[in-house]
Order: sequence, then C-alpha cells, then structure tokens
Amino acid sequence: MSTTPAIVLGAEINGLGVIRALGRAGVPVIALSSDPKQPTARSRFCISKRCANERTEEVVESLLTYGRTLKGRLPLFLTMEKSVAIVSRYREELQAFYLFKLPSADKLAKLNDKLEFSMLASTHGIHVPETIALGADIDITQATQGLQFPIVVKPRIKTGAFEAHFGARALFIQDLETLRERFNDYPWNEEPLLAQSFIASADSEIYFTLVYYDREGHCLASFSGRKLRIWPPRTGNTAYAEPANARTSTIEQTCTLFDNAGFTGLGSLEFKRSLDGQSFIAIEPTIGRTDYQNEIATANGVNIPYVAYRDLLGLKAQQAIPRKAPVKWRDVGNDQRSAQQAIAEGTLDRHAYRQSLKGELVQSLYANDDRRPWMYTQRQKLVKRTKRALYTTFDHIPWLYTPFQSVLPPQERWPAHEITASLRQHQLPRESFVRYFTRDPERKVPNKRGIIVSPTDGVIRDIFQRDNKVVIDISMNFYDIHMQRVPIDGTVVQVDECGHKPIYGSDDERGFFEDPWSFEKDYLFPVQKVTTLSTEIGEVVVRQISSIWARRIETFVKPGDKVTIGQRLGKIFLGSTVVIELPASVRVVVEPQIKDRRRRASDQPILGAETILAVYTT
Repeated sequence: MSTTPAIVLGAEINGLGVIRALGRAGVPVIALSSDPKQPTARSRFCISKRCANERTEEVVESLLTYGRTLKGRLPLFLTMEKSVAIVSRYREELQAFYLFKLPSADKLAKLNDKLEFSMLASTHGIHVPETIALGADIDITQATQGLQFPIVVKPRIKTGAFEAHFGARALFIQDLETLRERFNDYPWNEEPLLAQSFIASADSEIYFTLVYYDREGHCLASFSGRKLRIWPPRTGNTAYAEPANARTSTIEQTCTLFDNAGFTGLGSLEFKRSLDGQSFIAIEPTIGRTDYQNEIATANGVNIPYVAYRDLLGLKAQQAIPRKAPVKWRDVGNDQRSAQQAIAEGTLDRHAYRQSLKGELVQSLYANDDRRPWMYTQRQKLVKRTKRALYTTFDHIPWLYTPFQSVLPPQERWPAHEITASLRQHQLPRESFVRYFTRDPERKVPNKRGIIVSPTDGVIRDIFQRDNKVVIDISMNFYDIHMQRVPIDGTVVQVDECGHKPIYGSDDERGFFEDPWSFEKDYLFPVQKVTTLSTEIGEVVVRQISSIWARRIETFVKPGDKVTIGQRLGKIFLGSTVVIELPASVRVVVEPQIKDRRRRASDQPILGAETILAVYTT
C-alpha cells in the first residue's frame, strides 16, 4: 500500500480505467477533471478535483496552481491526446511538480504525425497501409491515383478540426467522387490529413499492444489484445475486446518499433490482420497516454498504470502474473450498438452474439467494487427519460402544467403561442421567463488562429454577397442567448443607430407577425445598432436588430476601444436578428439552415463566441 498519491488528468472512460487500476493496487488517486461531477469521475478509488478544460492550454495553469500546493512531485497520468501535446509543450514548468515520462518533443511530434509514423514503421520492417498526404495544395485526384479504394481519411496530427467538421475521428470513403464531395469545403489549413488504403478484413481482426517503457528505453510491461467489435464500424473505438492469442506477433513488432524510436512512457500500437491472415499491418499509434480499453490489461494481470507508477517513483517493478482464464472488456452501450448494426446487416446472428458474451468480463463503467459511476449514469438516463415522458404528458394534459413547471426546461414552461400572444398585447411574459431570457453564460473561444466566430446564438438564415462583402444573417428565437460577442480582434471605428419606426396596425406590421425573421424587410425593424470594427482583414460590421416588440438594444463598446474575439459586445432584449458583414476574402465554413422556411425545433443552433463562421489567412 503506497501513501504517495497519483494524479490522473481526465476522468472519462479512459481515465476511469487508470483510476481503478491504481486504486485497486492501493494507490491514492486524485482525478483532475473539468467536470468532477460526471459519472466516471465519481469512482470510490479517487478524489475528484476541478481543473480547467483538459483539452486546452488553460489546464497548464490549473496544474501549476495545484502543483504548488503539493509537498513533493507526484506521478502524473495523461488520458487524452490533446493533454499529451499540451503537457509536452510545457514539460519544463510542469516537471517541477509532477513525475511523468514522455518521448522528447521532436520524437513525440514524429510519432504523433501519422504520416511520419508510417514512414518510420516501414523503415523498421513493420507493414503499414499505403499512405498519402492530403492538403490544400495537393490535387486529390492526382494524389489518390496510387491508392486502391475504399480508403480511410484521418488527420495527420489531431487538433480537433477534423472531428468538429465531420463528427468522426476518421472517414471511410468508397470512391473518388465521394472523397471530392466530402472534402470540398474542408478547412485544410487547420488540420492536414492523410489517406490510407482500407484493410478489408473484419473489425474483429484488429489487435492492439499496450506498453510502458522506462527512461532507459526498456519495456517494463506489455499486453496484447484483440478487438471483437468496435463502434462505429470500420473507424471507431473499442466496444468489446479480449486478450490476444499468445502466438500473435504484435508485441514483438511493437517493441521493435518503439525500441528503435527511442520511445519512453505509456503507449500502444494498433494492428489489423491482413485479409489473407498472413501478416499484421500497423494502423494507429497511441503515444504518451493510456488507451481507451487499458483496463483489460489490468483485468488479465498486467497492471500497466501501476508498473508506470512504481517506475516514476523509482521503485522496483513488480512481476506481472497473467491470469490463466482470459477476461474480456466491454463498453456495453457501444457494443450493443455495434452488435445491433451487425445483426441488421446480416453479418452477426443473435445466437452468436449471446455466445460471444459468455465467460468472465469487466465493463468500462460497472464494477462490483466500484458501482457509483454506473449508478450516476443510470440516474442521468432516468432523469432524461422522465423529462421526455413529462413533455409528452404536458402536450396532452395541460392542467398538469403548473405543478410541474419548475422541473421543465424553459421551452416547455413558456410555449411559443403564449409568448407571442403576450407580445402582441405589448406585455412581457412571466417574470421567470425574463430572468431566463437575460442569462449570460461564459463562453470559450476556440484556440485557433485565423478564425471569425459567431457574434450571437441562433440559426443561420441566409448567407449572400452584397457590395463586395459576405453577409451572414443569423436568426434568434426567444430561447437563444441574446448576448452578442465580438467576432474578431480589432478596434471599434463607430457605433451607429438606425432603423425605421413601424406604423402600428398597418399591413406591414400584421405581415411582420407572420414572418418576423426576414432581414430583407429591415424597414420593419425600429432599431438597429451597427458596430463597425477595423481588423487585420479589413472592415467587419455587426448589426444588432431588434423586433418591433422590444426596440431595446445595448452596446457595451464605443469608438476607439480595442476589442478581442469573444468579448461581450452588447445585448438585445427580445430581439430577432444579428447580421455580420465580412470582407469577401474570407472563407465561410457554415451554411444557412432556414433560408426558405421557418425555424424548427430540430435545427442545430450556433453558439456565440464558440461557433466558427469563417476562416482567413493574413
């Protein structure tokens, strides 16, 4: 039993596996997470503490602040790819308070760059898929001539732009036409990509090797496993895994590569067996952190986090004692989704699925000796289901509305027809609605250069060009946050007030109620405040436009002020529209949603200061 705590940065599923591995070995664990109340951070094996977002550089200040309270240097375990890059960048400052092993900065960059990794693996005799680079200056048709479709496209170095754009870690592409279509509007300058030939063998032919290397480059622990199912298919995460057959050569190949690369610390290498079954092909490295399914190694007697913990403290490594009976690892939700799709496609039958679940296994969330993460997850699900049931009930039984009003979200507390009727009579809705309407949460601007963020919440109604400018028209409804933000760094040149007073009771006013969101009918808006900014790309204009009901706009900036992206610019009370005018040189990365129709509940709103509208180069 050790008395020296370990620090785990990130307490999601990956982090929970590390927490349990260390906690069961008698190590006190402190989990640093931006959301210490998430179910996976509630393990009985750890104390959860709040830190800044683990995926941004803000976490460095949290680590330094917490480190100054420690009496000695503590082992630090990383569980997220972005955290590895950040800690590596600030390793000199952090090493004053924490113990961790990472490859040198240049080795880390090469191993994390999948194109560089592919070339390195080939140099040492490791089979890799045929790989090419993709970029803004590379002709896709010409570059892919040597590749046989289908292919997999993924980032060379993950920055988050690819996943934010496509909602996936990698894309399976069937043909060249699909490739051109999917990447027609991709922001190439943010995240260069690569394309690899797809290995056509089944998802159950994916193998992985988890390792830990000490500072001298000796492999102190290794474990090889096999993925039985993944989600989503072809390009997703592990959903169900088992220990690999001892005769597989993945450990030997992983050690060959990492030995020659001068690797140190935690890592893993993923392979896929070739279609003929004669070789293993390396497809994905994980460097500097634990892997998603790392708990399977601990369950089978190879506690890699504990080996790393002892090594970091200068203690002698304990000999691993592998279990005779293999133990499988399962992410229940993802495995059920994967199996259901396979059954629907006819590649798996229900009997085979039930048979695959036999034998001893550990779950990613539930554990007999640590049930709280699972219990809190079930509570979250129950709350969501209950709310959904209440919404349905209230739609059909309005007299139940008042007693349960406090548990409903604002959209259900104040139906649109109630608000519209009140405003037609120039009355405000209930006081509680006004309090909700004027909320002003903090927002985090994406940590990227050359971006223009949305000045407000809402849905994009239209994008068009006028007077050599790109105009983006953003519609707000009553439930959007009505605080406006500065879209780009610059200086306020002027703030003008303009607009036209409506004639109450006119045909125009009645028409406005039928179509209250039309920017083209700006003569119906009594107030506009137009803020003009001087920026590095030229003049940027933000128009705050109120409705005929409110006529109240506040602007917090004045001419001569230097403003920064994401800063509060002003707010509209019950306003309807914000318009941003940009130089024609920018590249817009969003599309209109409601150009020819009214807004629907299913429309995906953009967020002020967080959604990127356009990108530019200087």
